[in-house]
Amino acid sequence: MNVSGVSNSMDALASMATNLKGADVNLQINVAVMKQLMDQQEMVAQGLIEMIQSTPLPEGVGTTLNVSA
Repeated sequence: MNVSGVSNSMDALASMATNLKGADVNLQINVAVMKQLMDQQEMVAQGLIEMIQSTPLPEGVGTTLNVSA
């Protein structure tokens, strides 16, 4: 019976399991960072919307529609 072959297979399986776990951790970190960035972008967008809505328009703007253009 060749024990070194079994040992090499076990080492390979352990190495694959470690690599997969590391990849899973990296994925979780990347998803968390992406969620934070999306939340920040949402806050920036909301601020822009509020700024646009609070800007007063000059008299007469938005009251007529030029249908001949």
